[in-house]
Amino acid sequence: MTVTVGDPNDVFCALSDARRRHVLYYLLEHDDASLDELADVISGWLTVGRGMTTTPHRRNRIRTDLHHVHLPMLADFGFLEYDWESHHVELRDLSDEIHKLLDESLSVERARTTETPSPLRSQGG
Repeated sequence: MTVTVGDPNDVFCALSDARRRHVLYYLLEHDDASLDELADVISGWLTVGRGMTTTPHRRNRIRTDLHHVHLPMLADFGFLEYDWESHHVELRDLSDEIHKLLDESLSVERARTTETPSPLRSQGG
């Protein structure tokens, strides 16, 4: 069964958190992953994009949040399947609408992280 845009509120709620979006970006390329693999990738993306260093503590916190909050929410909304025992994550078949939304979101995030801050922007100009 293909996951479609049912209630837009559900879709935007699911995509409102960067960790959930990054899980989906990764799974669009790899189809499935382990919880540990996702924790490694997501902690790297989120810290490097902010000019921070990934630490074991930060990675473990992200892993815990993925396990208890983000992966179950994405599973509840039908984006993926998450096996609590094996910690295996698998992307479900997403509609073209959702693919387009994720592609656009990823493009915006990439542009934002590669932007060089303008001195005028920081001065309100």
